[in-house]
Formats: sequence, structure tokens, C-alpha cells
Amino acid sequence: MEFFSPEHPFNDIPKIMITADKLMIDNTFFILQIYETYRAFAHNGGVALWFGIAQIRNINFALMRYLILLFLLITNFLVFGQSKKELRSNIYDLTNKYDELNENYIKLDKKYNALKEKHSVSFDTPENYAKSLFKFLKSKNKNEASKLLISVDDSNLFSAKLNQEIKEEADRDSISVSDWIQAWSDESKKSFDEAYYKGLNMGIKWEDAIFTKAEFEIEYEDDIDTYMIDPIKVFFRYSNKDYYFKIRDVFIINDKPLNWRLSGPYDIQAQKLKEEKREKERLEREKQKEIELQNKPY
Repeated sequence: MEFFSPEHPFNDIPKIMITADKLMIDNTFFILQIYETYRAFAHNGGVALWFGIAQIRNINFALMRYLILLFLLITNFLVFGQSKKELRSNIYDLTNKYDELNENYIKLDKKYNALKEKHSVSFDTPENYAKSLFKFLKSKNKNEASKLLISVDDSNLFSAKLNQEIKEEADRDSISVSDWIQAWSDESKKSFDEAYYKGLNMGIKWEDAIFTKAEFEIEYEDDIDTYMIDPIKVFFRYSNKDYYFKIRDVFIINDKPLNWRLSGPYDIQAQKLKEEKREKERLEREKQKEIELQNKPY
């Protein structure tokens, strides 16, 4: 009796004959035949199994149906196993791609927020006004900063007293109001350059400076019937040192800050050392005066 086995090459499959008179169908023998049939499938592939089944002669219909069912089950299990492996591989690849895309999204989102913070400006409050001027100074964007200076077109928003004050100043200089305002704006633009280059001389790299806070006090000026902020102190940090500069001559027009003139920047630590030195010198002078008074003969 011959069975399908790894010892039979694929070309010999058609020669394999299993006849009914040689086949004793009992449980043990039938299981052995199924086992040998499966080995032939594993060794020679599904075609060999199909040819083998086709060679079985005189086996009753129930047995043939059982073998066909077995073939289908084995095929499905192998296909399912392969499909499961491919699915796992695809899921792994998709997970890696998702993680990579998510990481890129986080990086791009940080870059977007950094650019937004760097370039977004607002002038609706004194603090935002100060912060925006600080950004203009960092980027040396004097053109945008100049748009915040007063102009002749703004005069219709000024109080009558402010307009009168400007006219009187222009008359004292024997120039027109528009020329006087232009001259004021030119001085403010000059102060922008002075603050920027003074910072460089102090070792400040403006592009790396970080805004920390703004301090200000809004006060009413009765002589011009206008609220003003003079000054706004803009504090910032660079290379673990604290600095500030001042924004002067700021008017509140339509509840928003308008106009500027810069001074500074100032090294806070250096200023403290100077103040401490002056205070120490003052105390020494007072002490010396007391000693002189005590030693003065009456």
C-alpha cells in the first residue's frame, strides 16, 4: 500500500494508487491515511493533495466528502495563518507610520505656535502695546513701529486741549503743525535706533531676548485733557540677566495706546550696584559730617 509522504516526489503523485480493496476503513487506518495525506500536502503543496484525493478509488461518498472537508479546513487554516501574519505586519507598519506622523505634527505645531508668538502683535492694552514694541525692537522692525506714532490724521481724535498744545509748540518753533508732528516722529524713530544699538553695545542679542513683564501707570493730564502713560517699563531677560527699557510719551486715544519714544535699555543689576554705591557714599558723607560736628570746637 502506498501513501502520500515526503518520500514521494511531486512527479510521482499520479502513480500513487489507493484502491478500495487494499483500504481497510477503520478508525486507526483512516487517521493514518489522513496524516499521510496532510504530509503530502505539506511537502508538495495543495495540488499534490488534490491529485492524491482524486486517485482514491472505490471509497464511499461519505469518506470522499470527509477528505474534501479536511482539505478545505487545512487550506483555510493555512490561509488564515498567513493572513493573520500579514495583518500583524500591516498593523505594525501603520502604527509606526502613525507615531511618525504624530511626532511630526507635534513638531510642526510647536513651530507654528513659536512663529505665531513671534509675529503676532496687539495694541489694545498697555501691556500688549509694550510687548508688541518689544517684538519690533527684537526684529529691528522700525517701519512697523513707526505706524504707532501720532500723525496729522490722528488729530481729529485728539482732545481740543491736546490739539491746542501741539499748535502752540509748532508756533514756538515757527513751523506748521504737520511739520512739528513729523519732527516729533523723526525724534521717536531716532530713539528706536539708539535703544537698539545701545543694547548691542551692552552685549544684548535682541533676537534671543525674552519679554518678562511691563509696568505702567495711566495718569490723567489735565493741561491736555488726555490720559497718558509715561513711562511704560518693559522688562526682559537675556543670558540670565534682567534688563528694561522705557516707552515714553504714550497717549491713550480711543482707549488705546498711541505714540512712543524709547530710552534705555538699562541693566537692572548694574543699576542696583550703582544705587548701593551712591547710598553707601551718602551714608559715609553723613557720618563724616557728624564726626566733624562732634569735633568742632564751640
